[in-house]
Order: sequence, then C-alpha cells, then structure tokens
Amino acid sequence: MSECDAENAVIAKFSATSGVATAPPFLVGGSSDDSPIGVGVDASNNVYIAGQTASPDFPTKNEIVG
Repeated sequence: MSECDAENAVIAKFSATSGVATAPPFLVGGSSDDSPIGVGVDASNNVYIAGQTASPDFPTKNEIVG
C-alpha cells in the first residue's frame, strides 16, 4: 500500500538491548479502518496483536471473530 485513506498499523521488531530495528517495519491493514488495541508476546517470542477491523480484505490467519 503506498497510499490509502484508511487507518492501518505498522509493526517493527527492535533489539531489547540497543533499541535498534532488527527487521524492516511493515504495514498491516486492509482497505478500510483497522485499529490495533493490544500487543502481547509469549514465552517463545511469538507476537499477538488484538484489535478490530472494518476491512473485508484484512489479512488474517486463525482469526477469532466475536
């Protein structure tokens, strides 16, 4: 996405010791408004993002709808 009128999220990975980005950031979102509300990391360093979307084309995997 180079241009859009919708709200989206940017996700990046940073070093815990230096604060420097260790991977390029990437844009997450669909064609409408998307609102990340919370972020969590488990013991295996898997990242979980909770939020809401109005985008019918939001990229998901194993989503929970409710």
